[in-house]
Amino acid sequence: MENALSKSFTQVEDMHMSSFLRYWYGIQQILEQRGQEEQLDFSRLLDPELLKMLEISIQMSTFEVPDVAEREIAFFQGLRAHVDGLLRRGSLSHDSEEVLAYESLMSLYSSQEEE
Repeated sequence: MENALSKSFTQVEDMHMSSFLRYWYGIQQILEQRGQEEQLDFSRLLDPELLKMLEISIQMSTFEVPDVAEREIAFFQGLRAHVDGLLRRGSLSHDSEEVLAYESLMSLYSSQEEE
């Protein structure tokens, strides 16, 4: 599909490596058809915001989530628009584990700021 890769990222789907490689291969084929023979660098598929998400998700697998959130609070606060968008589209529900975790994290940080 024309926008499948984009849709996977915007709807926060957990993409399998095989799907990602199919998309990458498809992009390579399109580039070749257009006469561009250069290989597509994986990093060109990710914008700075997605790279930041990747960096933070790796940090969260190594460090305690509240510690990462405290260091990266501006990033987490910026996720509010994405969370709200996913809720509006029905991709997440207000009682989903992800939304509850996000709200809990934001309330934890808010209560620390007030102290």
